[in-house]
Amino acid sequence: MSTAVSLEAVASTLGRVLRGSGRDVQLRDRASGQIRSVSLDLATAPDGLLSVFLAAGDAVWREVTGAGIGLRIEPDERALLGYRAAKVGNVPFSTIMLATIEAVEQAARPGVLLVNDLNAVWRAATPLPVSGNAPGPVP
Repeated sequence: MSTAVSLEAVASTLGRVLRGSGRDVQLRDRASGQIRSVSLDLATAPDGLLSVFLAAGDAVWREVTGAGIGLRIEPDERALLGYRAAKVGNVPFSTIMLATIEAVEQAARPGVLLVNDLNAVWRAATPLPVSGNAPGPVP
């Protein structure tokens, strides 16, 4: 039986990885189109952007193994994007970190990580559902 991995440990380690990469973490505001630098604290906060990083890592791991990392995201109207990372843990800590770091590396550019680009990693690793209807956006 697997146990939940500490989100604090994941956030702290991801923060050290991002800091060590020397990349500026940025986010494009979809409403205005402006790109702004994001603090590492906001990038790695469960009610900040951590869920985006973990969702991309989950997609990478799911593409490779067919199973996720036990990511649970919950609605939170006070969170930056309206939801928060609540839990991870179907796999070891090292697996969560390696999958998430791989997602970051796939999205990163020299000197910058545009968080919005993690969406492309997620989409590339997430197959569209098969149905009789024309494929639509994946929720």
